[in-house]
Amino acid sequence: LMNDPGKISVYCNDGFTLAEAVIEHVSGISYPDFLEKEIFRKMGLDNTSAYFKAGNKNIARVYEKDGISPLPVEYVYVLGSGGISSTAIDLCKYGEIFQSETVLNQAMVREYAKAQYGPETVPVGAPLFNVGLGWDYAPVHKFEDRGVNVFAKNGGTVQFRSQLYVLPEEHINIAVIFAGAGNPTAVTDAILEALLEEKGIAEKSSTNIIPPEDAKIPYNLREYEGFYSSDNGLMKAEILMDENKMTFSYYNGNEFKPANILTYKGNGRFYRQDGVSFAFAKHDDKKVIIVYPDSSDVGFVSFEKLNDLKQVDTSAFSGKVWVPRNFGQYDFLAKMIQVLAIPEIPEYVVVYDGATYTPLALTAHQIHGYLLII
Repeated sequence: LMNDPGKISVYCNDGFTLAEAVIEHVSGISYPDFLEKEIFRKMGLDNTSAYFKAGNKNIARVYEKDGISPLPVEYVYVLGSGGISSTAIDLCKYGEIFQSETVLNQAMVREYAKAQYGPETVPVGAPLFNVGLGWDYAPVHKFEDRGVNVFAKNGGTVQFRSQLYVLPEEHINIAVIFAGAGNPTAVTDAILEALLEEKGIAEKSSTNIIPPEDAKIPYNLREYEGFYSSDNGLMKAEILMDENKMTFSYYNGNEFKPANILTYKGNGRFYRQDGVSFAFAKHDDKKVIIVYPDSSDVGFVSFEKLNDLKQVDTSAFSGKVWVPRNFGQYDFLAKMIQVLAIPEIPEYVVVYDGATYTPLALTAHQIHGYLLII
């Protein structure tokens, strides 16, 4: 564990996979059989199953761009965090779990509707992902601010995308599923906005937000300059004091290439042109960057500064390729990775999986779970 249990909440599919294993251990039956017996059958979800039902040909297929032949049917084996096949109608039926005691009693429903994130998930403000028991948002902030509780769960595999919105008090459930690339959340948002306005549940939110004025960057923020790890890979943050700006540059395998130029504002945040803002903070003994998608104090930690470590010899790893071994039933995707060393961060090796460059600190001359290709 990276932190004490319950202290900081970070979305991770492995947590759902662990829950799957616990259910199988406690119940004594397989996870698919448990879902069928305790949830699908009780709620009348006739078109929902683990994987696809045997002999089912009514499957939305995915095509390769303008191709005329469908891709092979996708089977996802990490059922706790994906691989459940369903329809939009069945997902809406599932949303009625708040209204019926068929599956959950009232005490369980109250717990199911409660935000469950750790108290130190973000150092300041509120976490964007105010997660519940399986919910990404419990509830969605932008609708809660308008007096409407919307519980949301997003799904995504290689081939499919989905979004479920549940409004227990209004008895409204909305589900959107895409076969192929797409943004089901944007479509679900548009449908819900239209319903809220049509039914007079909530007025449309105002878009007339006055941005903060530009300001001088405090000199003490220079301590946050340096290299960061993030979902988008290895990033370098540089502050331009004379221009009141900051640049984000991402490593591309050869160099750190500038990607964003941010302007410092009077509220202590650096702004992108699209209105997304970034702020430095200290979190325990770490320096982090919080991302704010809008003008509120709701954000998430997306960058963590690399610590200065004792330099180690990375030559045994640099320039090598690794492949996973011990692949099991709870693994979703196998990727070969390249390992390289760069002079800017000699205490780390950089792992490349074909999409992202991720820095890793070396604590021993081995990487568990991988087989070296010479």
